[in-house]
Amino acid sequence: MNRLLFVVRNYSGIGAQPIRFRQIIGHLSPENEVHVLELTHDCEGVRYEAGITIHTLRYSRIGRILNPRVAAISPAGKGAGKGKSVARIKRFVRSILFPDSLVTEALRLRNSVLRLAGDLDCDAVIVSAFPFTTLVCLKALKEKMGTKTVLDAGDPFYKNSKNGLIKDLLAREFEKHYLKYADSLVVTNKVTREHYLNSFPEQLQPDRVKIIPQGVSESFLGLLRKERRGISRTDHGGQIIIVYAGQLYRRMREPFELYRAVTEMSNDNTAGPGIVLHMYGSYSREFVAGYGNSGCIVFQGHISQEKLTDVYLNSDAVIFLDNAYGMQTPGKIFEIALLGRPVLFISDREQSPAREVIKDLDHFVITENKSGKIIPALRKVLSDNICCYKHADVAEEFLWETRAASYNELLTGLIAEKES
Repeated sequence: MNRLLFVVRNYSGIGAQPIRFRQIIGHLSPENEVHVLELTHDCEGVRYEAGITIHTLRYSRIGRILNPRVAAISPAGKGAGKGKSVARIKRFVRSILFPDSLVTEALRLRNSVLRLAGDLDCDAVIVSAFPFTTLVCLKALKEKMGTKTVLDAGDPFYKNSKNGLIKDLLAREFEKHYLKYADSLVVTNKVTREHYLNSFPEQLQPDRVKIIPQGVSESFLGLLRKERRGISRTDHGGQIIIVYAGQLYRRMREPFELYRAVTEMSNDNTAGPGIVLHMYGSYSREFVAGYGNSGCIVFQGHISQEKLTDVYLNSDAVIFLDNAYGMQTPGKIFEIALLGRPVLFISDREQSPAREVIKDLDHFVITENKSGKIIPALRKVLSDNICCYKHADVAEEFLWETRAASYNELLTGLIAEKES
């Protein structure tokens, strides 16, 4: 049985990366002895969850200030003025730290990883490149212990959409220095793989860069099977209900053109039944103000996965807003692909990683993020000409269990190299 150590800054968190690692590790643990190191605001210690040993390293005092606990955003985006000012100051300080806000913990994190890897006699250490300070662990592990290392990167540091010009130049040198200490680099899509191979040809060989995408859980598929009663349009009392669920970001994932399209269609009395857009998520004021009282856009707030699945399946269509830039594949696209409902895929990029996932699925209609393009595309989605995807032909490929099997194959190969 192989002994593995995963270094994941916020393993117990709610973001895409923590979910990714929890799912993959959960499938790896029956065949491997799995340990996880994460940072915490609480006391250090060791706990056991479903056969996985989780070690915690407490942030330093400055680290706790710069890396606050993740808190939900209120639907209205309200908060005390003083609190907002402090938050803005913290964001500014974090933005100028290099490589990121975890830099204050770099030495303690590196030492903890070395101590754990040595005490446990790990066969391989997997480091999450979120945030990028964690890359310093790769060099220490390789130089001091010769441990097999894997770097798992959702987004690259160099050419990251959040970098400015100067930080991007520094990021290139930072990755160039540390990537050579990774025995394997795991990315989530072809775009990111090509970026790394083109940007760092001396540090990375093609056979060392593996694609292991995001996935969906068996429990999600179970919810689909439970809720689906033969896919057919639901009567909403003369209304057409379309649904969007997910985060919104200024410039990267904006809903304003969608809002305009829905409002125009709703005001068109000759267009038949009224259309209503239901928005699920916790949004800041800029995405809500001026639209909440329109009658055709309803902000529903946060919703659980189980309830959201039911909402999706009882909608007339689902909306997917693609990222305007960046290389990350939004994990939600895999779930939406399997829902069976017609989907309006709004994207301005032909080379989008998410678009690669759904390119062969007939129940998606792709359009640009412009209201004039969205309106006819939405009418097409709501027509009877768009099929409902009734058979989950790609479900097994999308499962986290399949992703974990790819990870296990990768790790087994690396460890076999070490032993030989």
